[in-house]
Amino acid sequence: MNDSLKEFLKKLSEDEELCAKLESAGDSDKAYEIAKTIQEGFTKEEFVDAMTRINNSISADGEINDDDLISVAGGLTTDEETLLMDGTFLGSAIVAASSAGAV
Repeated sequence: MNDSLKEFLKKLSEDEELCAKLESAGDSDKAYEIAKTIQEGFTKEEFVDAMTRINNSISADGEINDDDLISVAGGLTTDEETLLMDGTFLGSAIVAASSAGAV
């Protein structure tokens, strides 16, 4: 994962308003356009891949799933830590965007 995308995910985890914008995007094109206004330097494919990985790591109730929790106990790479940071807050936005077909 490139540094620009990592920076975007960090900003996303810290900004409830940005999460709300992504939740309301409706599709991956609109979500990517929103993301580009916050942080440039990553492709739509990289963005969608990251959002999909995050969504797959978080259960429907916004909690990190058991497999990823086990990974946390054993340690994660920097990229995986970025994807799983603040799972509840970030996860709720990704799950909502995914449910709306944005990701």
